[in-house]
Amino acid sequence: MRTSFKFLLMLLFLSSCSSDDDNTQPESIIQNSAPNSFSLAGISDNEENVDLTPLFLWTEATDPDGDPVTYSLYLDTVQNPVNLVSSGITGILYGIVTPLDMEKTYYWKVEAEDDKSAKTESDIFSFTTRNINDYLLVQNTDFSPRAFHNILVYNDKFWVIGGEGEDGSYKNDVWYSDDGLSWTLVTGNAAFPPRKYFTTTVFDDKMWILGSYDGSNNLNDVWYSTDGVNWQQTNPTTIFQPRQQHAMVVFDDKMWVIDGGSRLNDVWYSEDGVNWQELAQTNTFTARFGHKALVFNDKMWVVSGYDGSISNDVWYSEDGSNWELATDNAAFTGRTLHTVVTYMDKMWLIGSQRFGTVYNDIWYSDNGEDWYQTTPDQFSKREGHTAVVKDDNIWIIGGVDELDAFLNDVWTLN
Repeated sequence: MRTSFKFLLMLLFLSSCSSDDDNTQPESIIQNSAPNSFSLAGISDNEENVDLTPLFLWTEATDPDGDPVTYSLYLDTVQNPVNLVSSGITGILYGIVTPLDMEKTYYWKVEAEDDKSAKTESDIFSFTTRNINDYLLVQNTDFSPRAFHNILVYNDKFWVIGGEGEDGSYKNDVWYSDDGLSWTLVTGNAAFPPRKYFTTTVFDDKMWILGSYDGSNNLNDVWYSTDGVNWQQTNPTTIFQPRQQHAMVVFDDKMWVIDGGSRLNDVWYSEDGVNWQELAQTNTFTARFGHKALVFNDKMWVVSGYDGSISNDVWYSEDGSNWELATDNAAFTGRTLHTVVTYMDKMWLIGSQRFGTVYNDIWYSDNGEDWYQTTPDQFSKREGHTAVVKDDNIWIIGGVDELDAFLNDVWTLN
């Protein structure tokens, strides 16, 4: 009897403990509340002309239980954004570094979360990014109007070299500028012959000039300088054919010469400017000239040109021998005498001519296949111009406009 009574008491005790446990755990879950509602700020809903690197701001989401709150930012081009930009944000603002696309509508929201995973979402706002900013820095520079010249950045200065003048003469002068406004003549008669349709680059702490058309013949000479005044010609042990309207880039610690002349369809490289080696092409683009090349995303790229017809194809290579087609029909029209640069994690194509029609259109791409156009407000039509990147801007100098007038203006784009 006593044993039965003790057993009964033990059952009642265990039942009481179990009841207490059942009541305690659900109560703690029920008591935790999600963060209070909050609002997006900084960028208004449906705002236009938003900067490409905007600062996202929102009000604080307080927590009813006093729990710490962190935030997640979502940004997308679809109306219900699912692309997570960043999570675990402890403050109420976030600035992006990689620029957004221009003239595109984006949607954004913020999610507040406490340390027990309870969440509250903001409303969804949309905004449209701005167009490209184009600015005429100088209408008439100190050097004479010209086209088919070249520009490069060396020792933190702009250098403009050679080209064709408005009287049809070819030039071998060299100018430099610290700011694009004031220009200084380094030499009016450099050691290399006057020329147009040549290429330049900076390699091994020197400025280099390669190939050209001198008014009578295509050339295959190679020159370098460290001051813009004194130019030395190399004596290559293995030399490529004379050429003009070719392309040249620096990639993998080498100078590369790509195609040109009479549609040669060849690729050469050099580690010193003296010894040049031709690469066998196992998979390549059609022979062409008037194309442009650049380095982007650890690859060499060839854009457009004339291969018997004016093309709008885009090719890339990681080794100079094997080339892959990014697109055989880019969104821009086929063209020659354009210019390309790498800027803000994108490839940019600026201006050109096609069968006598001169353009001022500007296109950009982050993959070589998909190209998007942005329309400048004032930048005028031109071909045979040059472009370079310096001080977080694209700089464009000279060229020939749609009326065949030679230019010596300086523009910035950003």
